[in-house]
Amino acid sequence: MEDKEDLTASDLLLESRLTKVETQTQNIDKDLQEIKKSIRWLTGLIFSLNTTIIGILTKGFGAL
Repeated sequence: MEDKEDLTASDLLLESRLTKVETQTQNIDKDLQEIKKSIRWLTGLIFSLNTTIIGILTKGFGAL
Protein backbone atom coordinates (compact mmCIF):
# COMPACT_ATOMS: atom_id res chain seq x y z
CA MET A 1 0.00 0.00 0.00
CA GLU A 2 2.82 2.40 0.87
CA ASP A 3 4.60 1.59 -2.37
CA LYS A 4 1.54 2.62 -4.32
CA GLU A 5 1.33 5.95 -2.44
CA ASP A 6 5.05 6.56 -2.98
CA LEU A 7 4.66 5.84 -6.66
CA THR A 8 1.80 8.31 -6.87
CA ALA A 9 3.80 10.95 -5.03
CA SER A 10 6.80 10.43 -7.31
CA ASP A 11 4.51 10.56 -10.35
CA LEU A 12 3.10 13.86 -9.13
CA LEU A 13 6.58 15.19 -8.52
CA LEU A 14 7.67 14.14 -12.01
CA GLU A 15 4.58 15.71 -13.56
CA SER A 16 5.20 18.90 -11.59
CA ARG A 17 8.79 19.04 -12.85
CA LEU A 18 7.68 18.43 -16.43
CA THR A 19 5.13 21.22 -16.14
CA LYS A 20 7.84 23.59 -14.88
CA VAL A 21 10.12 22.63 -17.77
CA GLU A 22 7.31 23.13 -20.28
CA THR A 23 6.57 26.55 -18.80
CA GLN A 24 10.23 27.53 -18.94
CA THR A 25 10.45 26.34 -22.54
CA GLN A 26 7.46 28.49 -23.47
CA ASN A 27 9.04 31.48 -21.71
CA ILE A 28 12.30 30.93 -23.60
CA ASP A 29 10.35 30.75 -26.87
CA LYS A 30 8.69 34.10 -26.11
CA ASP A 31 12.07 35.64 -25.24
CA LEU A 32 13.56 34.39 -28.50
CA GLN A 33 10.70 35.93 -30.48
CA GLU A 34 11.30 39.28 -28.76
CA ILE A 35 15.04 39.05 -29.49
CA LYS A 36 14.31 38.34 -33.17
CA LYS A 37 12.06 41.41 -33.34
CA SER A 38 14.75 43.54 -31.70
CA ILE A 39 17.41 42.27 -34.11
CA ARG A 40 15.18 43.04 -37.11
CA TRP A 41 14.51 46.53 -35.77
CA LEU A 42 18.21 47.19 -35.14
CA THR A 43 19.15 45.85 -38.56
CA GLY A 44 16.63 48.19 -40.18
CA LEU A 45 17.93 51.12 -38.14
CA ILE A 46 21.55 50.41 -39.09
CA PHE A 47 20.61 49.99 -42.76
CA SER A 48 18.72 53.27 -42.86
CA LEU A 49 21.52 55.12 -41.05
CA ASN A 50 24.09 53.73 -43.46
CA THR A 51 21.92 54.73 -46.42
CA THR A 52 21.54 58.24 -44.98
CA ILE A 53 25.29 58.59 -44.44
CA ILE A 54 26.06 57.37 -47.96
CA GLY A 55 23.47 59.80 -49.36
CA ILE A 56 24.98 62.73 -47.45
CA LEU A 57 28.52 61.82 -48.51
CA THR A 58 27.66 61.45 -52.19
CA LYS A 59 25.70 64.69 -52.19
CA GLY A 60 28.55 66.44 -50.40
CA PHE A 61 31.06 65.28 -53.02
CA GLY A 62 28.72 66.27 -55.83
CA ALA A 63 28.38 62.72 -57.13
CA LEU A 64 24.62 63.08 -57.52
